[in-house]
Amino acid sequence: YSSAASDVYKRQVNNYATNGRQAQQDSDDWDTKMANDKADVIFINFGINDSNSGKTAETFYSQMETLVQGALKTNKAVILETANQVLTFDKGSQGMGDYTKAFNIKEFVDVTRQLAKSYNIYLLDGYKRSLSYINEFFNPTIALPDGMHPSDDMYKYKAVQMMSMFTNTSFSKLKSGQTLSILEANFNTTTPNAVADSSSKFGFKYTVKDISVSFGLEKQSDIKIYIKSTASMKVYVNGLDTQYINSDGYIVINNIHSNDVFIQITSDEATDVYGLEVI
Repeated sequence: YSSAASDVYKRQVNNYATNGRQAQQDSDDWDTKMANDKADVIFINFGINDSNSGKTAETFYSQMETLVQGALKTNKAVILETANQVLTFDKGSQGMGDYTKAFNIKEFVDVTRQLAKSYNIYLLDGYKRSLSYINEFFNPTIALPDGMHPSDDMYKYKAVQMMSMFTNTSFSKLKSGQTLSILEANFNTTTPNAVADSSSKFGFKYTVKDISVSFGLEKQSDIKIYIKSTASMKVYVNGLDTQYINSDGYIVINNIHSNDVFIQITSDEATDVYGLEVI
């Protein structure tokens, strides 16, 4: 599991993940951990090792429920994350085998989904998103080199998905031709206030050096982000470096597939950002 704490001055993320860990091993002294942890938000992600251990889905539910109840008792926001997909190819001595015991991972994923629904808490569906990631970006053996453990690139993607839980996705499933102003999109920046600009069709702008926004798409699309800058920029989509077309007044990011999109832009100097348009 991992936790995040924040105040006016700092944000801190603690990673308590341990190789081979199962839900039971954390539930044994969970109340003490929660009492001593000053986090505002707790991510809980188990399932792969549990499904591969021979325990039943009912036992897994009970152990996960202990974790959820313990975190909620200490007034923490809880985000449950489903396990990522497990592949069943065998790379022999280079891999972990064919995972015949892990064919039931989907059952343990469904337990996590049901627990989130029962307690009305946030769910990050890592299983669904990992399938999307594998299908859209990488050959499966690149995403999960041994069939179970993510590559560095996939771990980076998973981290971005965790970050996306702190952004506004209420306007997801954008359609072709739809636009979002800075205020509608609730872009996350280090400068919280937008400035009115009547010369822009969006009506508002941010002047920032870095900016991020999350949303969903109804179908594969190109995105225009309206921007005024002479600075050198880096653009990431779901944590991956992205090629973009730098045009007069906007940049274009081509061929975005994902239902869950997280875009980050960093520049060398302050940049005026107005909004985005789905082409």
